[in-house]
Amino acid sequence: MIRRHYERLITEQMHLDNRVIVIYGPRQVGKTTLVRLLLEHYPGKVLTINADDIDYQSVLSSRSMQQLQQLVSGYDL
Repeated sequence: MIRRHYERLITEQMHLDNRVIVIYGPRQVGKTTLVRLLLEHYPGKVLTINADDIDYQSVLSSRSMQQLQQLVSGYDL
């Protein structure tokens, strides 16, 4: 029941432009699983990033707007 509530809430928010959705909570409660389930139904092109991945660390820690824009270019979410 709680999962359905959050799924509905986040799905509604995903249709708003220029929003950031933060999902937080204790370890191993299903945050990543919830996001993956929601993204399966998202119609647009999705970029998912693991910030621990060395390939993304330099771009994410950069202050270069150009690098960040290149990273997300072509994605809807």
